[in-house]
Amino acid sequence: MIQHNNTFGPIGNSGVGTVHAGHSIHTGGGDVSFAHPNTKFLQAWRLTDPRDDRERILASKDRLLAGSCDWVFRDAAFTEWWENDECQTLWIHGDPGKGKTMIMMALIREIERRLRSTSGTSAALSFFFCQNTTRELSNATAIVRGLTYLLAVQHPTLAHHLRQKYEEAGERLFEGLNVFYTLWRTLLDMVQDATVSKVYLLVDALDECDAASLQAFLAGVTGMTGETSLAARKIKWIVSSRNEQHIQQQLQQDDAVHDTSLELNHAHVGEAVRDFIISRVAQLASAKHYKPELAVAVRQYLDSHADDTFLWVALVCKELGKVATRKTQKTMKSFPSGLQPLYQRMLEQLQAGDDSEDISFRESILRAVTLALRPLHVDEVAHLAGLPADVTDDTQEVTGLVSSCGSFLTIRDDIVSFVHLSAKDYFTSGNGVSLFPRGHAAAHEQLGHQLLDRMSRHLRKNICGRDEPGLPVSEVDEHTLARMLPLHMRYTCLYWADHMQEGKVQIEDHGKIHHFLRNGVLFWLEALGWMQQVSGSVRTATLLQRMMQEQKSDQVAECRSLLRDIQRLVLYIGQAIEQSAVQVYLALAFLPERSPIRVLNLEHIPKWITNISSIEIDWQPCLQTLKGHSGHVRAVAFSPDGQTVASGSDDNTVMLWDAATGALRSTLEGHLDSVRAVAFSPGGQTVASGSYDNTVKLWDAVTGALRSTLKGHSDYITAVAFSLDGQTVASRSSDKIVKL
Repeated sequence: MIQHNNTFGPIGNSGVGTVHAGHSIHTGGGDVSFAHPNTKFLQAWRLTDPRDDRERILASKDRLLAGSCDWVFRDAAFTEWWENDECQTLWIHGDPGKGKTMIMMALIREIERRLRSTSGTSAALSFFFCQNTTRELSNATAIVRGLTYLLAVQHPTLAHHLRQKYEEAGERLFEGLNVFYTLWRTLLDMVQDATVSKVYLLVDALDECDAASLQAFLAGVTGMTGETSLAARKIKWIVSSRNEQHIQQQLQQDDAVHDTSLELNHAHVGEAVRDFIISRVAQLASAKHYKPELAVAVRQYLDSHADDTFLWVALVCKELGKVATRKTQKTMKSFPSGLQPLYQRMLEQLQAGDDSEDISFRESILRAVTLALRPLHVDEVAHLAGLPADVTDDTQEVTGLVSSCGSFLTIRDDIVSFVHLSAKDYFTSGNGVSLFPRGHAAAHEQLGHQLLDRMSRHLRKNICGRDEPGLPVSEVDEHTLARMLPLHMRYTCLYWADHMQEGKVQIEDHGKIHHFLRNGVLFWLEALGWMQQVSGSVRTATLLQRMMQEQKSDQVAECRSLLRDIQRLVLYIGQAIEQSAVQVYLALAFLPERSPIRVLNLEHIPKWITNISSIEIDWQPCLQTLKGHSGHVRAVAFSPDGQTVASGSDDNTVMLWDAATGALRSTLEGHLDSVRAVAFSPGGQTVASGSYDNTVKLWDAVTGALRSTLKGHSDYITAVAFSLDGQTVASRSSDKIVKL
């Protein structure tokens, strides 16, 4: 771990406070004071230190020769981005293995140098590296959390923005569906701080960020274009990614985004690759005692077959390092040009040999890592691969099997991952699909059933052996949780339905999924409670319902009833289950008499609960009460996809709510009087609000950022609406005028 100077001191706490769980969090009764500022909240904010990530990535990658990336500093797009304040974003993109991360490293170093050499500047720099090998570092929330953390530790005058948010919510700041929007607002507050003149933000490998949250992040970046806010004038972005269409579509719709294509700059990239080849061959020659003529032959072969791809050179050199020197030329010539042909050769080599059991185990591991919906720990990969118990329980054996999977996989910090995203692509869309004889859907179906069977066998009532009423989850030690709910079971509880969906499994009454919902749903909810993941049950129930709608089967009435009951139960007592997992059994006693879950699980109601009065017959029509406004609610609207509710109030705010869980996503503040009208654009990306302050405001529905304020009416705004194409907003006012 890289050590950094810490200018912060100890923390003190005075007063007594309480936290009330619900859709809003309230604190009261005491104040938190810091003997020296910026300690406890920074420790909580620190998901990772991007400076440490930079050093780790540099250590794990083959270093390029000094100056090999300097061409990008002279690139026209970078020069325009650096000199022109109207150019807010630079996108660096290229195919796999072209050196994007090393270019970002060089840009970070160069911008640091320029800021140090400019006397009197108060500009700030922060950066983040998305990494799909680590789930915590591959989402939009992690990006913003890392950027804000690094800004705070490198510029202590900005740290109070983090402290303020942390004092408001504590550890729950980083939980829930609205965490990204909260952190994004914090980032904008830091950018607007008077102590910094400009803020440079660099984010590497956007393609390694999960697609859903990446959309929210890119909407925030591109949504700033054209704004006159202080944040929009002070912020400068550099992002990098592969040439992926969904990223290109979001970025290139913004005129303020400039780009540098590594394919169009192949001359510069090719020169850097040739320097890299010279360096790597020199290392091989020294380690393997190559004669001069052999070193020349290797260098020439690599140069003629590399196709300007650093990764290809690195993989081939790694393989050459494993063979005897006398076999170098023969082995070298077996490596074809291009990453996909190289991967094919590596797979054929992996499948060669006399030990059919080892070959089968390696193939099973590769299939599991390909299908997995998040990076797998070395202690769970063999379980998902379906290997025998004598293998899954032997970490050393599993590590050896993973290491024997050619150069496809790597283990870093006990996480098994593909050596590069292009290696996963080979197994999902390249010739590596041959590893799935019946196709990916059939493999997902098989894995989904395997996970469902595992839950049925393993999950049980009071799985941690603690059934005290109200027992907090925090009072059960981690060792017990890890023993009773090991990593592979946690994966199983969260993702079994996703694999069923990918496998296009048919859901029907009296089928396997229906059987589990009837007999194991309480045990599953208890397990999710211990895992602090009860909201995952709502996501799963929603996913299964969507599957049933798509399948259009008539034999799903009982399944549909159970899934709706799960959603109602979680809305009713989900947060209590996350605080005390065994509360799920107490809740049974208070569910409506006709609740399917209650009817099927009466024997699990604690015996000491008797004479319960005033039990409803059925669930009330009201699904959820959304509390948070401090004034009368005057307007509500659903987003087109039905996933978000907007509400306008006399407290001068608009609130955006998650329609499935009732969680508050964002509070939009800016109006000076009551909000009397709200509407979503047809695409759901923009919210319009009309107010008694005589203005209409347009908000980004994803980030909550204010896009523009429309002025012109001389009296109250009473209605707003979007045109069908979303390009025009109409407003009605008490001044007897409609404006477009």
